Amino acid sequence: MSMISDVFEVSPVSDRTDSAPPAPASSQAARVCLVWVPRSDARSVRCALIQHGFAFTHHAVRSGRWDRPWTQFWLITAAESVPLLIDLLRRLSPPRTVRYHSPHGWHTDAWLHPTTVTLQGALCTTWAVDTTTVVGLEPVTGDTVPGLSDLSDLPLIF
Repeated sequence: MSMISDVFEVSPVSDRTDSAPPAPASSQAARVCLVWVPRSDARSVRCALIQHGFAFTHHAVRSGRWDRPWTQFWLITAAESVPLLIDLLRRLSPPRTVRYHSPHGWHTDAWLHPTTVTLQGALCTTWAVDTTTVVGLEPVTGDTVPGLSDLSDLPLIF
């Protein structure tokens, strides 16, 4: 079970892209997107992503106060495709209000007095991919680190 949302807050779709400042020109080439979709909307979102040519990977996670099932999508896409992605998510996985009936026997009048609950729609956050951040990285060998004969000399960190 993944409890990522307890330690990593993902901004709602409507808050993230509308107020974000424009990215520098060097990072306009690509974006990494993390999308959380309620399990009930995952199939329609997956089909739309395939139909629009997005490359992605996805897996099931459980998170939140009631351990709700979500599907987590990871995408790498061009910066100009992010508005299309946001539009798809808003249409296919909007927040919705439902009437919740408690299934518990101890709540005897639950079916007479349902509770109104608003379910979260899709969540999305993006990061710029900038190739200049990896330029200059070299493999760790005896040539790059003086006194290091091989990788077995590296300390183990757990």
